[in-house]
Amino acid sequence: MNRRGTRHTSLTEKAVLLCRALRKAGYRPHPGPIDGRGRSRGDCRIKISSEPGRIRLRVTGHGVQEVFLYGPVELEKIVKAIETMGAGVHIESIIQTRESLSIRSDSTGSSSNVCKSTE
Repeated sequence: MNRRGTRHTSLTEKAVLLCRALRKAGYRPHPGPIDGRGRSRGDCRIKISSEPGRIRLRVTGHGVQEVFLYGPVELEKIVKAIETMGAGVHIESIIQTRESLSIRSDSTGSSSNVCKSTE
């Protein structure tokens, strides 16, 4: 019998701030596993990586927690949402895989990077 894994419902202090900012931007973040052995410093660093089917954000600061986004995601919108979190928040890296990146052009002729996740 296949059993579904445990859902992660608790959030670290910094992940709460990130999820709040992502919800304001219109996304529905899903919390992932917590590693409490992170640095004890209070600064918040975020790594963004796109994988086929999802976008993973690793939040550090009093531990490490992963937050996942599913569906089409605009990186510029995520970066702006993270910048609204306040001082002491740094985007450490953005990693995009070739399968998850697509370029979408709007009616004005400009193009924007959109990470598409395939479900």
